Amino acid sequence: MTPRVPAMDELMLRETVRQRLRTGGLPAAASARTWSRAGNGSPCALCTRSITSDETEFELEFGGARPPFAVFYHLHPRCYAAWELER
Repeated sequence: MTPRVPAMDELMLRETVRQRLRTGGLPAAASARTWSRAGNGSPCALCTRSITSDETEFELEFGGARPPFAVFYHLHPRCYAAWELER
């Protein structure tokens, strides 16, 4: 079993969102589609921690079938909420 990395505090999480928005690491636009489901081990696009199967994952789709092709971001619920507030 992998040891858990402590979650970021709220202020640090929101500052990380702002930095990623400034540098293009996260999109500022709303996603074309959003799903939620059990995590599959993907790294969170914000905090970089794995989203395990006992956690909920938000999957965000940007783009589409034509170039530029779809790009997906995976986020924990807390990270998703921080992104929504800051974008």
